[in-house]
Amino acid sequence: MEEPKSQQKEFDARPFTSTTPATKSIYESLKLLIMLPVVLVKLAIGLGFVGLMWLFSFIGSFTSHPKTRTLIQDMIRVLSRMMLAISFGFWNIKIKDLRSPVQKAKETKDLPKIWVSKHCSAVDAWIFMSMCRVGVLGKSDIFEIPVVGRICTFMDCIALHRDLKDGTKNKEGVSKAKQLLIDHANSKDKLALVVFPEATTTHPDYLIKFMHGAFSTKKPVNMVNLDFQNNKHWDVYYGVSTWLWLLRCLSQVYVSVSIDWLGVYEPTEMEQLNPDIYAENVRQLIGFKCGYKLSNMFRHDLVEWKRNKTRLD
Repeated sequence: MEEPKSQQKEFDARPFTSTTPATKSIYESLKLLIMLPVVLVKLAIGLGFVGLMWLFSFIGSFTSHPKTRTLIQDMIRVLSRMMLAISFGFWNIKIKDLRSPVQKAKETKDLPKIWVSKHCSAVDAWIFMSMCRVGVLGKSDIFEIPVVGRICTFMDCIALHRDLKDGTKNKEGVSKAKQLLIDHANSKDKLALVVFPEATTTHPDYLIKFMHGAFSTKKPVNMVNLDFQNNKHWDVYYGVSTWLWLLRCLSQVYVSVSIDWLGVYEPTEMEQLNPDIYAENVRQLIGFKCGYKLSNMFRHDLVEWKRNKTRLD
């Protein structure tokens, strides 16, 4: 969402550094070489599941009947769950309720329409959609992929056009997304929407500054967290080539991850008037509950650093 202006500060690369093991060691190189045939089979199976999901989303696009649409969406969720297990090794995905007994008694079944979570990997959205009836706010690049874009649109995801082709911020796109979030938060009929307010994937130990778009709704948010349980292949992949990262992910045999329910955050009057304060207070609470190190970096600090690095190179 709209990125607050930050003062000049030294760039800290730690929140954006990948923990994916290097391939320079003999062990890692041999492991990847041995797993290569398995990876190719798993990739083919994964593409098959994506094709089936696209087919169901294509069929579903011709119906406006709510129950039929929900049924098809649930079928896609099942296919997504199967793809995560067979192709990526996510055989153990569970939901943990970390709320206190007082919170459980206070919070009703009608949870807020906006969920906020730390963003660790490129499969975070698939994990949420495979386990919960939710949509996801994602960058527009994903929606521009022909097959994946149709699936995301049918699953009630929202595209965020935050950057122009020259890398500058798309003010019109950000403003439109913010209005869609406000409409979503006030809707009673729409699915909940997962938002990653860091706006980029980050190191599993760190939580960078939140963008305030999800908090401009002035409505409560449902705090959730993805815990990859120290798996070293699913965190931020900046600094690692996309193909190497994909190879690593497909070579995983068994991965455990949990969706942690942290509770609903009710904004005060001051937080409703100042979304930046609202966003920061939610970030600090999530950081405290999950043990994250809080960084003063924003996503646009990484973008600016990469832009300057490219110029120097």
